[in-house]
This record gives sequence, structure tokens and C-alpha cells, in this order.
Amino acid sequence: MDTLEQISSFLVVLGYTRPTRRLLDEHDVVDRQVQQKASAMLDRGYGRLVSYESPEKGYEWFGENPGHEALTAYGLVEFIDMQDVYGGVDTQMIERTAAWLKSRRDGSGGYKQNSKALDSFGRASADVTNAYITWSLSEAQIGGIDKEIEHQSQIANTTTDPYLLALAANTLLNANHNGGPKAVERLMDMQGKDGSFPGADHSITRSGGEALVIEATALAILAMLKDNGHANETREAINWMNEHRGGYGQWGSTQSTILALRAMTAYAAASRKTTSSGTVGVMINRQQVGHFEYEAGHTGAIEFEGLGQYFRPGQNRLILTHSGTDALPYSIAVDYRSVLPATSPDVVVELKTELAKSTVPIGENVRLTAVLTNKTDKGQPMTLARIGLPGGLSSQTWQLEDLRESGKVGFYETGEREVVVYFRDLEPREVKTIHLDLVADIPGQYTAPASSAYLYYTNEDKFWVKGTSVTISR
Repeated sequence: MDTLEQISSFLVVLGYTRPTRRLLDEHDVVDRQVQQKASAMLDRGYGRLVSYESPEKGYEWFGENPGHEALTAYGLVEFIDMQDVYGGVDTQMIERTAAWLKSRRDGSGGYKQNSKALDSFGRASADVTNAYITWSLSEAQIGGIDKEIEHQSQIANTTTDPYLLALAANTLLNANHNGGPKAVERLMDMQGKDGSFPGADHSITRSGGEALVIEATALAILAMLKDNGHANETREAINWMNEHRGGYGQWGSTQSTILALRAMTAYAAASRKTTSSGTVGVMINRQQVGHFEYEAGHTGAIEFEGLGQYFRPGQNRLILTHSGTDALPYSIAVDYRSVLPATSPDVVVELKTELAKSTVPIGENVRLTAVLTNKTDKGQPMTLARIGLPGGLSSQTWQLEDLRESGKVGFYETGEREVVVYFRDLEPREVKTIHLDLVADIPGQYTAPASSAYLYYTNEDKFWVKGTSVTISR
């Protein structure tokens, strides 16, 4: 989904790795093609990012009205960060965005929220929204927010929520407030034995599950680094983050990935050391299946691919070995196919899909009905349904546009054999029904890939439903 936040997470990778690329450039080890490609991506990405400015100012996931205060605050930080690595950032746009955010202050240390947005289920609490916006403004070094900073000082003294406290601690440290070190001390008392910072109620995006713990832990790492002198606690948190990184370099949702990248990059900058040579090996079921020797200054990932042939049915044991003086982070990515993946026991939504007919002549339409249900008595934040389409059938753009323009879906996108629809929020027990009139294009017998539904910011918990089948006759 090309939303503001997804484009932002892509630019975070390019921007936050710029210092590393600059260091490598000094030692003449940068791939020039990669460098040029990254610069071109920054150009395109920035253009996409600014396109999400709302007509009434501020920014919103899909560039519509009303502007979303917290998302605008995040966008502001992103634009400020980009100024260090990209010369095309519009300073007038930054001033306009900061002015809009400051115009949303309520005079009591918090911020107004658009009345339309307040009606949305899944909206973050006032405390979380206020803390996130003030943190973002302080990260961007925007002045004139003394009352809002002082309000965060009060929150830091009383809250027992690690996410809230981490936001407040970062804000106070950014502002050189004397309450910053005390806030960090309180925060460290909330660190779990595994190095993470669990126990938060919710984040700005109403993240849940592991994504929420990642966000709180990333913010805690940033605060501890700013306060200095917390090497052991910071290292334990970093180790936990490394253990919970996905095989493809992501940390759950876009928001948790963005914050994780911030934390990991800040830690790398604070603890940079000279690399040395070493050896990495892989064993599967006591068989040596991979070996790689690297020299000092080696760049890029060390990858062992095609290991699937060494696995057997049932349990397998994989061992990574490393000889060298520098610790190396690692991840394991597993690709597999399943007709029907297992549904998470913690998922809060369910999905049903049905084709009106199992046989349809070529050139005619057949209706696919998808029913998405919030199973809980609580409102839910942004939710999506990935609806699998049988081969030989295609969706109709005019119908998808009509769903978006009528407000039945917040956004949609199409992929190979699927239509993805997004809902900004779900009311308690709400049921959403979507009809897609698919066109029979190619004769044959087809089965769709499995469909799924999940909360956008808790994407580790998915509901899966078997793909529909159809026969297209001549």
C-alpha cells in the first residue's frame, strides 16, 4: 500500500543508512550504481511523500481530509531528517506543516483532534497523541512549545506506561529539560529481564502484540542513548531487537519498523568500531551446508541461500557459527507455500469469501463477496483484507474506484491474483461486506490463493480463509 507511512519507512532506510554509505565512500568501497540508484529513489520517494498533504493542510494516510495530527507530526520529523541527505526538501512546506501542527495546540499542553477523526474507532488516547506529537516537534527542534514540554514532564513523573514514558523522556532530553535523566531512570525500571519494555497499553497507531513492544523498546533505546551511561541496559534492549527482526529486515508493521530503524541506526552510530575478518558457517542436522570467510571492511550481507534441500519433515536443527572479534546480527528468512496457512489464535477479525457461481462463461461476470467482521466488543484501528482471485478472473477498476469514492473502503490496491482493501477503522462487532464483480477472461479451472484479514499495525496475527474456485467455459 503506497500510503504516507509506507513511503516514509522506505525513505527512512535510504536516509538513515546515508551516514554508513558516506563512511564507506571515504574508503572507496561504495558501489557507485547502488549510490546513484539510492539518490534516484530519494527523488521519487520525496515526490510521493509530499503528495499526501491534505487539501486543508497537514498530512493523512491517503492524502485526504482531515489532516491527521499525529501522522503529520511524524511526517515533519521525516522531512527534517531528509534535509541532511536530500537537497530537494521544500523549506516552505516544512514551515507550513509545523505551523499547522502548532495551530492544533489546545492551550493546556495538548492538541486538538479533528472532530471527524475523533469519531474514528481505534483512535489513540489523548495522552498518547499528545506525547507523540510533542516528541515529534521536539525531534524536529521546533520552538515555542514550552507548555507542551512541561506537560510531558508531568506525564513522565506519573505514568506507568513504558511507551508513554519513553516518548516523554525523549522529549525532555531533546529540550534539555532537567527532568530528562529522571524520566530515563524511571523508564529503566520498566525493562524486562529479556531486555524489552513490555506493558504498554497502546501506541499512536494502536499497535498491538509484538509490534507494540518493539515500538516501546525502540523509543527506550533512543532515550537511553541520549542520556548516556546506560550501556548494559541499552545492549540488552538491542539484543532483544535483533532477536525480533524479521527475516527480511523488518520489525512487524511500518510504524514499528521505522522506530526500530531509528534505534538501531542510533546505536550503530554510538558504538561504531573497526571491523575485522572472520568466518561464518551453517550446519543443518549436524551437516555442514555453508561456509563463508570475510575480510575486514566487507560490505553487504553474507547470505546462504537454497538451504531448503537440507531440511527433512518434522523437527530440524540449524546452527550458525561465527569466528571473529565483532558481533554480527543475523536473521533467517523462510519462504514456503501453503494452500491454507494457519490462522492466529489472537486475531480479532475474521473473513469469509464466496463466489456466486462455480462455473461462468468466458466474457461474463461473476460476483465475489467478501465479509469482514470485527469479532470483539472494541473498536479496531486500520484493518485490511487481502482477497485472493482465481486465475482467469480480473477485477474492474471502475468498481474499485466506486468503493473508494463512496467511502465503503478507505483505500484499495491490486496485485497478482488479489485485491487488497483497507478500512480506516472498525466499530465494535462491525461487519463490512464488499462485492467484486469479476470478469471471466481466460477459460480453464482455477483456484484462488488463500485470502486473509488482519489489523494493519498488528500484522503478525492473521485470519486465513481458503481460496475460492471457478471453472471458466468457452
